[in-house]
Amino acid sequence: MSVLTIGQDEIKKLKSRGWLYNKGTDAFSARIITVNGKVNSKQLIAVAEAAEKYGVGQITFTSRQTMEVLGVSLAKIEEFEKTVSAAGLSIGGTGPKVRPITACKGTVCPRGLIDTFSLSEKIHHEYYVKWHDIQLPGKFKIGVGGCPNNCIKPDLNDLGVIGTVASDGTHAFKISLGGHWGKSGAPGTYLSKL
Repeated sequence: MSVLTIGQDEIKKLKSRGWLYNKGTDAFSARIITVNGKVNSKQLIAVAEAAEKYGVGQITFTSRQTMEVLGVSLAKIEEFEKTVSAAGLSIGGTGPKVRPITACKGTVCPRGLIDTFSLSEKIHHEYYVKWHDIQLPGKFKIGVGGCPNNCIKPDLNDLGVIGTVASDGTHAFKISLGGHWGKSGAPGTYLSKL
């Protein structure tokens, strides 16, 4: 592939829409939003077909439970977006905004104490869908974990919800605020004790 001929401003505009420049090429990766990592089989087939038709036939999965289709040329971006949209999916999840919500499989996991699928879907619609176009000072990440095993590290997100057992034996939530990933990552502060 040849080196990209558009400028940095155009690359930034595309990134704000969920398109990530593939360095050393004239192509981009499309970040496809999922709701807590779940897609149905028809959506998965549509993404695979779009990856073959418009990209280089490769799909990667991100730590935010989104999919990225690699190698989509600049000329094919609009067609790709229409194809994905027809399957009920969208592209985005980049920049200083509310990021896609992550959740473990606590709903079906034997250790799960809360319905992570239902809760993360509610959070997705309330915060990602309603706020994903709002520019923030930085990324805002939300994670939902089904039990204290902490598999997806919700406490390292800006807002974390962790399923736990209260002192009376009922299932409850622990909420953490202010966690962050990165070189100097740290867990958030819990709002209250159970």
